[in-house]
Amino acid sequence: MKIKSLCLINLIITVCLSIANEITDINNKDRNINNNNNQFSLFDIDPSSSPTSLPTYSSSASYTQYSDKLRINFDVTLPSWVYYETYCLDLPTTYKFNTTYFESSLFDTQRDLNLADFQVYFSPTSEYIGGDYGQFASRKLADWPESYMRSSQVAIESGLISIDLSEGFNQICFVNNCGGYNYDCGINDIKYPPYNEFVGYIDLYGISIYPTVSNNFIPYYNWRSISPAVESTWRAICSSSSGQYIYAAALFGYIYSSDDYSETFSLSYENKQQWRDIATTASGDIVVAAVYDGMIYSYSAETGWIIIVEESNKWTGVSISGSTSYVYLSAYRSYLYRYLTTSETFTQANVDVSDWVDITSSDNGFSYAVAKNGFIWKENNGVWSVSYSLKRRWSAVSTNVIGTYIFASAASDQIYLSSDNGQNWAMSYANINLWSSISVNDDGIVYACDKLGRVYRSNGGNDWTKVLKLKSSGLTISVSNNDIAYVAAYDDKIYTHQIISWTESPTFSPSVNPTTFPTIHPTNLPSKDPTVNPTSFSPTISSSPTLSPTRSVTWISISNTDFSPNTIISYSSITVSDCKIACQSTSSCVAIVYYSSSSSCSLKSSLVATSLSSAVTAYAIRGSNLITNFDCGGNDLSYYGGGISQSDCYNYCLTNSACAGSNWNFVNGQCFTKYSLSGSSVNSNYWHTLV
Repeated sequence: MKIKSLCLINLIITVCLSIANEITDINNKDRNINNNNNQFSLFDIDPSSSPTSLPTYSSSASYTQYSDKLRINFDVTLPSWVYYETYCLDLPTTYKFNTTYFESSLFDTQRDLNLADFQVYFSPTSEYIGGDYGQFASRKLADWPESYMRSSQVAIESGLISIDLSEGFNQICFVNNCGGYNYDCGINDIKYPPYNEFVGYIDLYGISIYPTVSNNFIPYYNWRSISPAVESTWRAICSSSSGQYIYAAALFGYIYSSDDYSETFSLSYENKQQWRDIATTASGDIVVAAVYDGMIYSYSAETGWIIIVEESNKWTGVSISGSTSYVYLSAYRSYLYRYLTTSETFTQANVDVSDWVDITSSDNGFSYAVAKNGFIWKENNGVWSVSYSLKRRWSAVSTNVIGTYIFASAASDQIYLSSDNGQNWAMSYANINLWSSISVNDDGIVYACDKLGRVYRSNGGNDWTKVLKLKSSGLTISVSNNDIAYVAAYDDKIYTHQIISWTESPTFSPSVNPTTFPTIHPTNLPSKDPTVNPTSFSPTISSSPTLSPTRSVTWISISNTDFSPNTIISYSSITVSDCKIACQSTSSCVAIVYYSSSSSCSLKSSLVATSLSSAVTAYAIRGSNLITNFDCGGNDLSYYGGGISQSDCYNYCLTNSACAGSNWNFVNGQCFTKYSLSGSSVNSNYWHTLV
């Protein structure tokens, strides 16, 4: 018995020593990896040296640049890290243009695995996101959130997580962090090593593959602080239509001004007050400022700062009409008022006492006001009436000079738009935020702020994009006609941005499934000064017109559909090419509708589908964007599932040169990209078409 026991003990010791030596060999291999290569040594190892001959896994990844983020889409199948297998996506060298955050959506196709096994590496900056296995990079940026610590076959979103991501990386690599050798790491097979398949995306906010981006491509917002030397609790800001003249008022502080596009500021009014709102004319020569629990002040070069309304009130809003004849005022738990500058008369409006919070006015005789827990009101020739009877906690309202864009925001609610002088209203942005301020310029470029320090931008109210995130608890904003926005932070500084032009059109160059980013531009901002007036040339244009288009555009054809309203001008006896030239020479034109039977065409300021007709073909300029309740059936290029945002569905098309447009389901977020567009329904209850 003793001999047998000793043999058994010796056998156990021998097996244990053998296992220990094998583990030591593996650890030494790992240690040698780290010592020999500091940065991404994992990616330099020859797969043939791995413990097992690996099968070929199918993986893919791609990237898309948005105005505020770089998105990486991936579907990667990876064995555990001990098999030295990874998947990498090459990028152009990246640039950091803002504070960096990441937000991701991830799921694993294997039921029994943790999402925490996934790691994302940035090369050659040697940074990574993921668990504690950081031997393949030197600097850990962040952990995955707690929700990733469990298995999921349904996508889980991380939420916005702050990271100090360095610029200059040109490769993103994916690794399976699971350390199993023959088990505990997903599917175990005698032939193949264990593996995980990770599917999802990661958004890198503040990162761009372009050093600069032009107005008619993706806006690149290079925000900078522009505060005067003294920091204050900024409460209100306004600018002239050109953006040259800026006035900023501090709560229980002074008023400062700039006359050189924010390059320098000077003290304008050394009078400490509880300033609440400030407004200026389009030229910036007249300024009006309101004091909460105080009076109304005005400034011009001739008079300096003077009191124009001596009545003390809880003033909340001030606006100057384009003719400068009227100053409109709102007051909390009080009334609306109008001050006539020519006669210096001050009158109370025909409204009830309410919690009025903001007021705005246009050049066409209409003004608008909003009340907390009230409605949107409209004034015409001194008479106020309800414009929109939707009761909300309205927080701000803004109109452009001709009243074609009126935006109203509600706290803990959405943003609403009227494009017909307040006759009809519709939701513009469904994102529920603590909206605090909104401003729109003559071209319909609108910015909105919330009380969490976020700034959003939209061109005409169609697609909204977050363009700035500050730590401030409250912001106010003003935007000029050349898309320069000024943001006053309540407990911080004043900020603005620059948009710098490209010298050449950028292209995408992903290492997987390379696609050239189209030279199509998602936002074709209209020229303020078109060189050709569409009413100046003859309605019969020859096949060889003398006109030259004033802008370069890409045309998308839409067959079988008539778009009747919103005609700028019509022409007879004209070719399609000449009609396109006429549209390109007209700043407000976004499309043409051509009637082949009569060789006539109409220029359109927007597209509203009215009927299906095989005798009609429309040609839309890429970037005209949204055709509501319009379905283009068939001709599918790709399908992206449900829960897709309108802006993402639009950008999926932009990144594929074969794409003519997208169909987006505004009910469930399904997205289909199309290789051609042909109308199938003009009264869809589910679909919008994005061009």
